[in-house]
Amino acid sequence: MKKIITEFNQTGACEINLELVKQQWNNQFTILVYDEKFTLVKYRKNSKGSVNLKVEISKEQALELVDALQLKCITDTLFKKAKSYKTSDFIFKEIVRLNKIHEEKEMECTVIKDIIKSYFNAV
Repeated sequence: MKKIITEFNQTGACEINLELVKQQWNNQFTILVYDEKFTLVKYRKNSKGSVNLKVEISKEQALELVDALQLKCITDTLFKKAKSYKTSDFIFKEIVRLNKIHEEKEMECTVIKDIIKSYFNAV
């Protein structure tokens, strides 16, 4: 991330090297938006777990990245003011991953319902 930031500000948006970000962009990157504040985030794992590297960027630079990388906007399900921008590839992989979890949990819920029904029938 150090190479990406060209001008660091203690408060407010930092300036980033757009060309370098475009070259390095992968599914570890995302742009988060909340209350018109844009944050470039890189997720990575180390021996202690996940580490998020974050830097606030300007709306102009964020939207330039969105256009150049054809990122898709996802509205957060918990916080309606929150959005994130991710690649289509990432989104499709997440759909597959979440569908698999949903199918597994759906089976577990069916088993639990049957157990509860069995207990009710016993009393």
